[in-house]
Amino acid sequence: MPKKCLFVLLTFSLLIMACQPLQVDLAAPAATISAPTPSASASVPIGSGDHQVSVQSAGIQREFLLHIPIGYQKGVHYPLVVALHGRGGTSAEMAEYTGFSNKADQEGFIVIYPQAVWENRTWMVVSGAGSLEDLTFVWDAITYAIDTLGADSERVCVTGFSNG
Repeated sequence: MPKKCLFVLLTFSLLIMACQPLQVDLAAPAATISAPTPSASASVPIGSGDHQVSVQSAGIQREFLLHIPIGYQKGVHYPLVVALHGRGGTSAEMAEYTGFSNKADQEGFIVIYPQAVWENRTWMVVSGAGSLEDLTFVWDAITYAIDTLGADSERVCVTGFSNG
């Protein structure tokens, strides 16, 4: 199968999967994905606004920008949006570009902006070096929001720009 056809098929498949509800079985995590370990310097955010969170994921120290909406109340299960920046971008640029943090304050949802670490701040989205680590990191960021902030595992949306 030509590479272009394979790319189109993979992209279409990812789009279809992204539109499906997330099925999270917290009682039985996948064998290849371990729970994220917050770094010693990371603290649990307790208020609304932007927070830089650092976690150990797949043996690599990773970071994401976390936005907690105004009026956040512990115990309320907020929807979660994960926004992946494009190649060469940053989590802060994605936050500014999308305006999701302002929308989250208006509509009441949590936003995570993960930061890529590979060459040119690229997400590894195909098989090969780094791909499992990036998938694990995004999963760990989602798990962090569910476990730490009580995000609703039934209302998780992942979006991105370009390579994200």
